[in-house]
Amino acid sequence: MESIMKRPYFYLLCSIVFTLLCFSVCRVPAQAPTRPKIVFASTRNGNHGNAEIYVMNADGSQQIRLTHHPRDDTDPTWSPNGEHIAFVSDRDHKGLPDIYLMDADGKNIRRAFDDLEYRTAPAWSPDGTQIAYRTYSPVPDWAVYTKTLGGGEAERIAESGTGLSGFPAWSPNGTEIAFVSGKSPEWHIRIINLKTREEDRILPKVQGDNMLYPAWSPDGKQLAFS
Repeated sequence: MESIMKRPYFYLLCSIVFTLLCFSVCRVPAQAPTRPKIVFASTRNGNHGNAEIYVMNADGSQQIRLTHHPRDDTDPTWSPNGEHIAFVSDRDHKGLPDIYLMDADGKNIRRAFDDLEYRTAPAWSPDGTQIAYRTYSPVPDWAVYTKTLGGGEAERIAESGTGLSGFPAWSPNGTEIAFVSGKSPEWHIRIINLKTREEDRILPKVQGDNMLYPAWSPDGKQLAFS
């Protein structure tokens, strides 16, 4: 794994996201690589504070609501081929969010995995066959797992012990996953090589700064975070 000293990193301000979606309390948007559409979650519909999933053009026009459910629908992200959307909802069990899939037009909503479990922050593998996600249980607290769609056992990538471990982001070549780890006020980003299991830790530039929501550049050479 490359030394972290050779990796350029930069800050991506959260205000960019919130300015784009300033109509209401919104969630981080995700853009499909093969489609000129942005998918995002918003509470604009007045659904008792719960969010729904929308898509829009890159310029903010033609905003279309995809989900219509009384429970919370959040964390949408495009599949690599732009044909599906993964998102988080507790529609099958109040207070137990899990990952769901739907087609790009909002149809054919189904759970990503057969078993119902606490799963959030989905991230597609570049080939679209796996999803990385954050999960929680009393032991080992927060953890990051990957699981193959259509079957297979979940594989634990990282665990926090008593801190935070989550918000995974798959590298474009599929060999690494960046994720958030540590305890507030110093959440930091780690990068794990999926083959060797070696990790790099990226420290905040200022002590006490939290680093969240990592996102890779298309060439895999840079990492944005808030």
